[in-house]
Amino acid sequence: MENPLIAIVRYFVIKRLSGDVITLLSVKEYLVDQRSPSEIGHKYRISKYKVRGYVQRVVEKAGSQRLATAIVERTWHLVYQVQPIVIRAGGRWVCLLCNEEVLKPEAHVRKHHKKEIEEAVNQVIGKLQASRKSWK
Repeated sequence: MENPLIAIVRYFVIKRLSGDVITLLSVKEYLVDQRSPSEIGHKYRISKYKVRGYVQRVVEKAGSQRLATAIVERTWHLVYQVQPIVIRAGGRWVCLLCNEEVLKPEAHVRKHHKKEIEEAVNQVIGKLQASRKSWK
């Protein structure tokens, strides 16, 4: 089983690289800011069940809601700094690295940009480790 920290960071990085900021913010607002799924759903125009699904996936990766909350609290802002490689332009999803239209951004990133995923995950973990050293 993968380390919970790495699993959650990888999940968030893939979402971020594929242009999905809603998942990241929804999970953060639920776990860290303690907002309700209904409130979050209304804010981002998604169903409360979708919000619960996002949160459930993160909690499953962590093994507990308490650990998931701690990980999200410490990493979400670092993941948010990762620059997307797929963006929405003119009603279409476009990969900036491949310079082509994509129909399923997350699937495209997972399949064609494994190196970029690993680089971003390592960058986030490195920044987290550096910030932990400064706490001491």
